[in-house]
Amino acid sequence: MPLPYDVSLTDAIARLGPGQDVHTFIQAGPVLVGADWSGEDVIAAMRQYGVQNAGEQACRMGHTLVNIRGSEPVFIEAMPESPV
Repeated sequence: MPLPYDVSLTDAIARLGPGQDVHTFIQAGPVLVGADWSGEDVIAAMRQYGVQNAGEQACRMGHTLVNIRGSEPVFIEAMPESPV
């Protein structure tokens, strides 16, 4: 059963925006580590692990989606959620 903060893969892909690379970050102890992933790799990870709306702080940083890989959230730069 989907949770209220789950995002469909179709909606998540639409929010990625143009370009080949997508910026991501993870929390590594007291610091954030950012990296660019290919769009194809981001979509493959979302397909495998699912995707959710990120929290308020990550959204303020422009990373509005999150992909939980095991216990490690990967925050994904994307456009904000469209109002209904």
